[in-house]
Amino acid sequence: MKWQMIYIVRDNNRDAPSILNCVEAGCVLCFSGFVEIMVNGKTFMLDESKMFIYPPYAEIAVGIVGT
Repeated sequence: MKWQMIYIVRDNNRDAPSILNCVEAGCVLCFSGFVEIMVNGKTFMLDESKMFIYPPYAEIAVGIVGT
């Protein structure tokens, strides 16, 4: 199985969440600050040094990104 990594950076100009449709399984790793992600309708908050592994064909929305 292939894996993919999603890179998320803070964007002060974004009003709505960024929606990603992921065909392959992958992970979101928070290096610093925090990020809110919604995966298939469920919300998760990741802070520094946390990782979230998502399944194939997941719909991911990136909400709040903070420092």
